[in-house]
Amino acid sequence: MFLVWKCSATTRFIQVLDSLPIRVSAAPTLTEMSALILLASNNRLSAYDTAYLDLAMRSGFSLATGDERLRQAGGNVGVTILGQ
Repeated sequence: MFLVWKCSATTRFIQVLDSLPIRVSAAPTLTEMSALILLASNNRLSAYDTAYLDLAMRSGFSLATGDERLRQAGGNVGVTILGQ
């Protein structure tokens, strides 16, 4: 019984994910990767925070974060910071 429910819930979850307007970005080129490394280094950001900032930069979306370093980096590159 549990396995049947689990499979049903998993199937439903996949259906919900499939219905969302999710876009998958291509892996960065070497040039883009170099720019990301420079962005991270210049702003002393983690790889995760750099990816988050890069997504905001490429998409034009605002950045929502409580992290002061990430907020500063976003402001440095012209990304709108929510709550400011």
